[in-house]
Amino acid sequence: MRFIISLLFFLSVLPTNARSLEGKLLDEKTLEPISSATIFLSYTKINTTSLSDGRFTFPQFPSGRYELIVSCSGYKTRRIELISSALPAFLSISLTPLEKESPEFIDSTYEKDGWAQWGELFLKQLIGTSKFSRDTRLKNPKQVKFIYNKVTQTLIAVAHEPLLIENKAFGYWINFTLEHFEYQLNRGLIACKGYPLFREMENKRPTQISKCSFNRQMAYLGSWMHFFRSLYRNQLVEQGFEVRKIQKVVNEEYRRVKNLLYSRVNEDTSKHPSVSLFDEKFYSKDSIQ
Repeated sequence: MRFIISLLFFLSVLPTNARSLEGKLLDEKTLEPISSATIFLSYTKINTTSLSDGRFTFPQFPSGRYELIVSCSGYKTRRIELISSALPAFLSISLTPLEKESPEFIDSTYEKDGWAQWGELFLKQLIGTSKFSRDTRLKNPKQVKFIYNKVTQTLIAVAHEPLLIENKAFGYWINFTLEHFEYQLNRGLIACKGYPLFREMENKRPTQISKCSFNRQMAYLGSWMHFFRSLYRNQLVEQGFEVRKIQKVVNEEYRRVKNLLYSRVNEDTSKHPSVSLFDEKFYSKDSIQ
């Protein structure tokens, strides 16, 4: 779906006006604080980790509208939409524990040797086949489980831990929280939802930094992801887009010729039933007169 590749340059053009955000994570059932959870703004490099008392802080929350994602092993992922101009004074978030899957459930639900059978197709849809995708690797493929419905020819991918993706072309490590992946093989339709957190690769040489920056621009600027992110944040003009309303105008000349043709067809076929519309005699000079 080329989804990972097309959104990367956006990270280097985030608005800089910022204010702080504080909050706390709690277990929904026990109300105990949750530590070591990752809290991040989707499609950015901005992230933090909850402390032993469940508290977390974003010292600088950037200007604009963002999806705050809370990801923690053993819990369902939480998504909260936030706008910098209307941040809460304190954000209390409860997480729902995941039910443990029994060995019987795993054996009866997920495809045996699923990665060997479906891994290549999954990566093609998630990462794409462009020249940039050739430098992209999924480092923990065993986290992905597959469910295939033979009747509807639908493939579903499930991952209970974030996917760790290495992209050397852009110089990023990507922690991708996969929420939904469904691919209809017979129709070629895909539905995918997930939340990426980007981390800069370390120890890059100056030439690598320059190349990565260029690749990010080439992949992102003018892409559908660039457009929809700009639309979502009401920044179309600032990001260089121009949107125009399409007005349907009737082509009167086309209508006249079309009506004339149909009338000639009806007239000539009634006078000369043996002459077809596809016969060259129909278009002869004598016939036009």
